[in-house]
Amino acid sequence: MSHNFCRFWHCCQYWERNTFKWNAVHFLSNDLCVCHCSVCSEALTYFITVNSESHREAWTNLLMLLLTKTLKVTDGKFKAHASKYYPQLCEIMQFDLIPELRAVLRRFFLRIGVVFKIWSPEEEPQVNSMSRL
Repeated sequence: MSHNFCRFWHCCQYWERNTFKWNAVHFLSNDLCVCHCSVCSEALTYFITVNSESHREAWTNLLMLLLTKTLKVTDGKFKAHASKYYPQLCEIMQFDLIPELRAVLRRFFLRIGVVFKIWSPEEEPQVNSMSRL
């Protein structure tokens, strides 16, 4: 198992066990937020560099956990994470992803639009007419 995977898995396990403490503990200090953002950002970067499709599949559930948990934090905290992950998430969109991960990414990008005030939820998302074909 790679060092990145172990480090990311440890963070996810801790995050999963201590979800109720997420707001109270992890963001009391900017240093802790930066640490989490950095570890998760490294994991996303690693996912992009993986050449093996089976290895990438093994990471898919971890990415879904990371994105789902990040979607549950407050707007301010989400903004810190999203601004760190954005370039990697744009790269990940190029891969052949399972529908569940695509759905979570869609929610993540829609929330980025709201939090960074580039889209309002009252507006209908623009759908390319070609995507309906």
